[in-house]
Amino acid sequence: MPEFVITSTDSAGRRATDIYIAETRDAAVEELRQRGHANIELHTGEFEGDTCHSRLAAELGGPDRYLRWRRLSRVRHRALLLVRLVRTLWWYFVPPLAYLLIRLINHHPWRPLDTIVVGIFIAGLMAVLWIVSNRPSKSFHGYLDAMNWGRYDEAGQHLEALKDKISERSRCVFQSKLLAARGHLQTALTNWAAYEHSEGLPQWEYHLHRVEINSYGHAHQSALEDARAAYEEAPSQPLVLVTLATALALTEADYDGAERLLVEAERHPISTAERFGLSAVWGAIACGRGEYAEALEMFTEAVRLLQGEHRTVLTQKVVNEFHMWMVIAYAGLGDAENARKTFRKAAPMLRALQDDVSLPRAEAALRSLNIDPDNC
Repeated sequence: MPEFVITSTDSAGRRATDIYIAETRDAAVEELRQRGHANIELHTGEFEGDTCHSRLAAELGGPDRYLRWRRLSRVRHRALLLVRLVRTLWWYFVPPLAYLLIRLINHHPWRPLDTIVVGIFIAGLMAVLWIVSNRPSKSFHGYLDAMNWGRYDEAGQHLEALKDKISERSRCVFQSKLLAARGHLQTALTNWAAYEHSEGLPQWEYHLHRVEINSYGHAHQSALEDARAAYEEAPSQPLVLVTLATALALTEADYDGAERLLVEAERHPISTAERFGLSAVWGAIACGRGEYAEALEMFTEAVRLLQGEHRTVLTQKVVNEFHMWMVIAYAGLGDAENARKTFRKAAPMLRALQDDVSLPRAEAALRSLNIDPDNC
């Protein structure tokens, strides 16, 4: 069953984060309410269940630390991991340091034994640095970054490094996205089809992964069809509703249909990623209707939700796609400076990925302001 990371306030007024196992998010939240919990905040949904929350929480020292880990920047994460490893291995580092410090204070002459002690200390430090540099999460981040920038050979190398560290199903998802991005969409879909009736994988999740694979292969109509198939399987699943609303708004400009789906999604508990999706799609709908001021309000809320959020939850590609919609909104309001600035920040990645949805629309919006997208 899925694992949900949830923060809530119990009947005694204590606020805490924990991991709950339930069939659905609604069941998990309802169980907490029956226990007298309030101010319930859902951090992860069913689709993020491929990440073993309980295992990571145990490694990091509890659900609270797991949640903080998700919100750390990559640099801070590496620094804290290094500090944690050194603290864990204090028994290895403290004796050599104490030995050398005593000798320095007493002005003892340098001896071969001192060289050995320094060598042991440096070897231990190098081992810790190697662990930090070669942990699985580095390869995962490397895969995401390479896919975001269209460096597919590099993405393949990172994926190979993860071969024995992630499940076969997760690896198949990543491999299928990579194949689709390289232009082998049919092969990618054939590979993923092996998991269509896989035990423990709901059909709606299977179709949502197909949405991602088709999107990487620029098959947007097929992605829309898979989003509809996911909706038929799970019409009350918030992520399904947000995904279908996104496809309807961006692929068919069906803003009324997208709005109905978002209203339904808001009736359920939603996770961080889904809250971002809701605000971003509301903004795209407002943009499509020419309500540019309202669109910017929604996009600003989406950006606020992203502050400090770990990039394993939302890739930079998705963020930049909605930055293109912000460009359209700024252009609609005649704000050439912000339109140019936002486009300049997000366009390089989308050009590397040959984006054919949001990027061309943003370029057209810039041209309406007599701004050349290639020289802004």
